[in-house]
Amino acid sequence: MIEVNKTSELYRDEILQESKFLESLFKGKNPYPIEVEFHLSRRCNRDCCYCWSRGTDYRSGQSSSSISKQDIFSLLGEFSENGVKRISFSGGKEPLMAEMLPEVIEYSKAKNFYVRLLSNGILLNGKHRQKITDSEVDWVRISLDSIKEETYQKIYNGNEKEMRLIINNLRKLAKEKGGSTRVGIGMLVQQVNSGQIMEMADFAHHSGVDFIDIRGLTEDKNETFTQEELSDILRQGEKAKQKYPTLVNFRSEMFSGQPLGKTERCWFGKYKAVIDFSGRVYDCCLTANPGMAKGHIMGKVTGSFHKVLKRKVKKNRLCSFCGYNELMINTAIEKLWQEYKGNGRR
Repeated sequence: MIEVNKTSELYRDEILQESKFLESLFKGKNPYPIEVEFHLSRRCNRDCCYCWSRGTDYRSGQSSSSISKQDIFSLLGEFSENGVKRISFSGGKEPLMAEMLPEVIEYSKAKNFYVRLLSNGILLNGKHRQKITDSEVDWVRISLDSIKEETYQKIYNGNEKEMRLIINNLRKLAKEKGGSTRVGIGMLVQQVNSGQIMEMADFAHHSGVDFIDIRGLTEDKNETFTQEELSDILRQGEKAKQKYPTLVNFRSEMFSGQPLGKTERCWFGKYKAVIDFSGRVYDCCLTANPGMAKGHIMGKVTGSFHKVLKRKVKKNRLCSFCGYNELMINTAIEKLWQEYKGNGRR
């Protein structure tokens, strides 16, 4: 039985624009994904309490070898010729700790990709901000769950000096960025910061950013709320949206107390792929853990990515904790697939 969340309709409109991808996918062919996410760094300068890459699977699976800059350039050339639209740089670990990142971003933009960067903001100094501005990176999101020192310390094991540095870097980027770059904040709501939604929305407004994404943790983090807490989160989120309608993106469905939905199959592993610092390929961000790799492209980059894509989506223990964006895209494609079958187009 397929349960499709209403929010997936927003993704449906976006996905419908990718007609060639859908046609190829539904005919059982092997299209390149719409988006590829790179995890270029094996290091991080922050210790988030909920980060999946703190786990033993991730640490024990790290390889001493790293994918080279030239290999990435080759992949980007291949992607640009085969329908990939977006390139993201995230983690895993902190992307700004990868020395090659500025050059890879510049090359990605030269290939006309829509480029996204997700960072903790600690290293977002003048040099990196200038590169983001010069390269016209399309979208930047800084992870910041609280601006209260005590809460920040509990979530990130950091101190006030670090928090102030991130806030300062964020505000400077919002001021210095070019007109085509969208800069925002990512807030993950947990029990420790669940009463700070309006404070974070006000902070985002006064910092001059373009958006703030307010989301919940995926279910595998065992973050549970009482019904009273969920009601308060929903009240704060709706109040923030009413006050700043163009700024606040509040994922209310994540706080409904109900499962977000499910599909009979995973389409997301075809829509997006993840490549880590060692050349491993994954179906999504949630499963980007070395023991769950779908394949490997180190040392044989040319054509090897497409061979890995042909392998079936690799289900594992984390699939039942599918993330919000992944699930919404999955349900949207599932509904389109049902319509496609219903029209007799097989």
